[in-house]
Amino acid sequence: MGSQFSISRDYKSIQQLATGRIRDAIITGVFKPNEKLNQSELAKRFDVSRIPIREALRMLEGEGLVQFHPNRGAIVAAVTEGEIRDIYEIRTALEVTTALRSIEHVTPSIIVRMRGALREMKKTSDPELWVRLNDEFHLVLYQAGGRPRLLSMIATTRNLVAACIRTSVVSQSNRRVFDLQHASILRAVEERDQVALRKQLKNHLARSCGLIIESLKRSGVLSDGD
Repeated sequence: MGSQFSISRDYKSIQQLATGRIRDAIITGVFKPNEKLNQSELAKRFDVSRIPIREALRMLEGEGLVQFHPNRGAIVAAVTEGEIRDIYEIRTALEVTTALRSIEHVTPSIIVRMRGALREMKKTSDPELWVRLNDEFHLVLYQAGGRPRLLSMIATTRNLVAACIRTSVVSQSNRRVFDLQHASILRAVEERDQVALRKQLKNHLARSCGLIIESLKRSGVLSDGD
């Protein structure tokens, strides 16, 4: 009986590992929008059987990162302009609510981490690093509220546009805009000012949405008709 449970846990770990690696590859742009995800190739790449790969793709389908098509199989999901706007509306509702619930639990160490992330964001020109620091800046605040279900939903919606954000912050001028907005958010957190935090975070997410759409159109990923 014990060995059966052990196998089950090991199998679950393999599936979780496969899911995490494919998710990371999509979020970081290794796998591009509309790219076919061949199960056999993925199984070889990650040195696992096809079964956990298939289940990982189904899980990522539930997260909105993968789509299944009758003739093509699994592909990396692509987002339209309308979907980006919808995602940002959802993000705004979730993140503003969580930030306001978290602000009263902010400690000096959280302020230090947010300051450090912002300082490094201002210094780097690497979009990949900037996105990781951006996540740290926001999530360290949201985590202070201790709301795991909200955090899970926030992570899912942020993942849906992570590759889009990376495209937008290739532009130095866009990074400057975001860095200034982050400084305003941090100031509101330092002052425990809920009114300012709500305003600054909503403005930040609205501007982020607009700049992402502009960047994707310039790069040809989105057309005006999308």
